[in-house]
Amino acid sequence: MKKIVTGCVAVTVLLSMASQSGARPARAASSALLVDAPARQLVFKDQSLARDFSATPQHPLRIVLQNATLTGRIDGASLSLDATSHWNVTGDSRLDGAGFDYHAFDRIQGHGYRITYNSENPLSAEMREWAEELPGPSMIMPIMPANVAAAIVSPHYVDGAARGYRGPVRIHSDITVSAADQAVNNSAVYATRGGVAEVSGTAAAPLRIAHTSETSVVYPSGRNRTQDALMKYGVSAVVYANAKGQVRLDHFDLSGTTNGLYAVYDGVVRASNGKVFTTHLHGVQVCYGGKIHLDNVEVETTGPQGSALSSDHGGGWVYANHVNALAHVRSSAGIYADGFSHMRIRNSTVKSLVSPAAVISGAGDIEMTDSTLEGVAGAILYAHPNGNNPFKRGVGVFSNTKLVGQSTAFLLDGKSVDLVLKNGTTVAVPATQKLIIANSPAPGALTLDRAREYLQNDSTFTTYGSQLTGDIEVRDQRTKLILLFNEGTRYRGAITGHGVSLTLDATSHWTLTGDSQLAFFTGDRTQIDTHGFQLTIGDPQPAPAAGPPPDGGPPGGGPSPAQP
Repeated sequence: MKKIVTGCVAVTVLLSMASQSGARPARAASSALLVDAPARQLVFKDQSLARDFSATPQHPLRIVLQNATLTGRIDGASLSLDATSHWNVTGDSRLDGAGFDYHAFDRIQGHGYRITYNSENPLSAEMREWAEELPGPSMIMPIMPANVAAAIVSPHYVDGAARGYRGPVRIHSDITVSAADQAVNNSAVYATRGGVAEVSGTAAAPLRIAHTSETSVVYPSGRNRTQDALMKYGVSAVVYANAKGQVRLDHFDLSGTTNGLYAVYDGVVRASNGKVFTTHLHGVQVCYGGKIHLDNVEVETTGPQGSALSSDHGGGWVYANHVNALAHVRSSAGIYADGFSHMRIRNSTVKSLVSPAAVISGAGDIEMTDSTLEGVAGAILYAHPNGNNPFKRGVGVFSNTKLVGQSTAFLLDGKSVDLVLKNGTTVAVPATQKLIIANSPAPGALTLDRAREYLQNDSTFTTYGSQLTGDIEVRDQRTKLILLFNEGTRYRGAITGHGVSLTLDATSHWTLTGDSQLAFFTGDRTQIDTHGFQLTIGDPQPAPAAGPPPDGGPPGGGPSPAQP
């Protein structure tokens, strides 16, 4: 173990190959570097080292790699990588500050471990609220700020790491949290650090959970970050699982004024045979790796930003079986899949009365099987990039599912997605509505939280045995849309705009309802019935290559917009 003590003076130590005399680094497991001096900076240049690093708020450390490779685990120190440096992670790591941006992610080999960082102490402006995939595979995401965790209160606060915890805490009595109680940042049930809460009634007498609580979180900087605390970390959620805590509900009736069921940081909520009703925010939400399992549950939301089934910052998993989900108002989708989300819906009905039935943003991933998805007034599926991880592709797979809407079926608004319809999935929209509208964002149209290469919509739409009606429209020359029709798919409509490619297998057919244009066609022309309309194959004006806006820079920064 190497230990350096320098008192209370800020110190920078440069360790290069010359200073190491070519010696091979010790194994990381037995060479933790403990830091006892404040404001220490260690610079490793032109070398490879295998070493763990540990630091504390009282004795901070910044590790700087310059053309260097680190193999090891970091606990509490900050890390800065230049463009030629690499980090091979050997254990779950916690960074006090992250001095790199998304360009470095391909050079961080996660090996299945999770990396968290302090988003309130960024060394890079991008490292604030984002979760990202790393090679390995692995994830890097911000940690819950200490003041947010400290603000959480609950009449049933189950901490698996607390002294005296003896296993699952069983709750069989109704729970009421009102404004007259210790209301600020109050959850009805909260499980954390591996704690388990079991909440159950009976079929004849469901356990009732009534919740009205206020939220207020002030960060050490003095900023009021209540919205962050609500949306990103789940403070004041009615039922709340954090940090590998678990809440199990059975035969329950929940009503609340904030998020109903919330799981974050490997927290797990398992709910069966119950109802979730909220008047503000989401019925069900996961963030930063949370998981929620629903079986025979009704979910209803009546307030703004109140999607029924939601995954946001960092993403997570929602498994829904025999679920009836309904969202009533604007900015409230039936399914909202943002971040690295995995929404797995089976034998369920999901409906939104005003907003799109489903929204895909970031690396949103929706799979629906034997279900119904309905947008009563909005699109069936809306894809947009203004969320977490806007440059990742979204995915939507629908198997034996009824897709019903009164507006455009699939509105791909500047977002690349891969959509698959199979096993008898049907699409029903009025004859006056489009089947697909696709476009890329116009210069300056986006308000992304960070600047990257300019976005281009490059989507795929694959069908197996589907009966499809409605026009397909690409609205700009930058967008690419690939259509793959298989296994007896029958499509009736017109295709307009640049950049559309169509492949018909030997069993599929297209009947034109208007003049149409394709950039590329693969298949037998006899499988196309032009019905007297003109079909042009090959763009008369090829679409330009993807690139930045005319001013040479990426779209401006700013907060992500409200959910559509």
